Amino acid sequence: MDDLPDPLFDLEPTPPFLEKNRSRLQLVFLIIFRFSLHFILPILVIAGVIYLVIELGGEKTGCLLVTVEPDSAVVILNGSAILQRTGELVENLSPGSIMVSVYRQWFTPVPEEFFGEIVAGETLRVHFTLTPKAREPDFEPVNFGVNSQPKIVTSVSDNSLSSGRPKESLRSNTIYCSIIVTSNVQGAEIWLNSKNSGLATNTSFDSLDAGRYVIAVKRDGFKTEPDSQAVVLEWDYQIEIVYFDLKPIYELVNPSLTVRTVPVSAEISLDGEFMGESEITLDLNFGSYTLSFGSVKNFHTPGDMVVELTRRNPVQTVTIEYNRVLGNSAIAVINILKEGLIEGDKFSFYLDGLEYFNPDHRKLRGYLFDNLPPGKHMISFIYEGAKSVREVELEDGYVTNIDFIIERVFNRKNIKLKSVESIPRSEWMRAHAQMNIQSVPWVE
Repeated sequence: MDDLPDPLFDLEPTPPFLEKNRSRLQLVFLIIFRFSLHFILPILVIAGVIYLVIELGGEKTGCLLVTVEPDSAVVILNGSAILQRTGELVENLSPGSIMVSVYRQWFTPVPEEFFGEIVAGETLRVHFTLTPKAREPDFEPVNFGVNSQPKIVTSVSDNSLSSGRPKESLRSNTIYCSIIVTSNVQGAEIWLNSKNSGLATNTSFDSLDAGRYVIAVKRDGFKTEPDSQAVVLEWDYQIEIVYFDLKPIYELVNPSLTVRTVPVSAEISLDGEFMGESEITLDLNFGSYTLSFGSVKNFHTPGDMVVELTRRNPVQTVTIEYNRVLGNSAIAVINILKEGLIEGDKFSFYLDGLEYFNPDHRKLRGYLFDNLPPGKHMISFIYEGAKSVREVELEDGYVTNIDFIIERVFNRKNIKLKSVESIPRSEWMRAHAQMNIQSVPWVE
């Protein structure tokens, strides 16, 4: 019996090439095992720890879904109104007891309130039926509530709950109302009964007394529509939501810039580009612009000016004054034949393109255009359609004296220049001291 071969072990000898391959396979398996032990196993352990921390360490929250029939209503949690209405899922609620109610004007909810439990990871579903109630007469506050201020104020957002009210039953003998103020642009100041509440949209004003409240919101750079809204609170737990639409001012008013120069018309450039002569109006965008101005003979040229069009000040008008160059020269125009200049009123002078007219000049012998700078000047005489133009060259300290007469030629009056001479200023002043000559105030 001992010589019989074992069918499991006493088989034919393994060929040498198989024995060699077996050793290689064992080596490969050993390498894989050690790699798993040093790398894969720690990764699996870490992943398991993270999973346990997430599952056991983090606080789970629950959800609430409130429905009504018919239509929709405002949802009230623990006595405080929230932004979500019925039919919208309220998320991230802490586990625990909760009181749910709904509000809709002129309706009574059945049941009036619901007490339940929020369970982590689950959704609590609550349904109310709204039954119509008789409309009450309009409420007119007498001596209470008109200037009431909120006792509890809570900021609210689209995804957060208002938690300002104490968690107690809605059943009470006192007025306990709320006003939620919202706007399309958050951060607008809320004014309650003409007083700045110090709060901004979106905000819930809770624990309000009965009365009439006027709500307005303000924010720089925006126009509010409507300007204000009035809300009347008259019964327990009444909740009103007011909404304001804020529109940027720049959407309502297109920015523009009007530029004029006085007393002369001058060239105007914007950011180095010629725009035209005074007066011009430019339709622009918001931003900063540099104005520059052209030179005008016998006037000082103003420096560049920076103008900024902003949302607060989108439409601007700029007036630039050109100051005359002061000089010690003058032009005198004198009628040498008559006591007065003319018999009628249709007489005027133009000096360098600027008109001067005095309706009472019949009492005058002439005019003295003083404080002019040396150089060439153009003087024009116009009388009943007749025009005489003379260019004169002024010397510093001299008066160019122009004598003229008005003569009639074939039933037509005409202006005729008799003499033009340059006289030292002091000498001219002595010679004409007793003559009724008006000095023209070209420079104030």
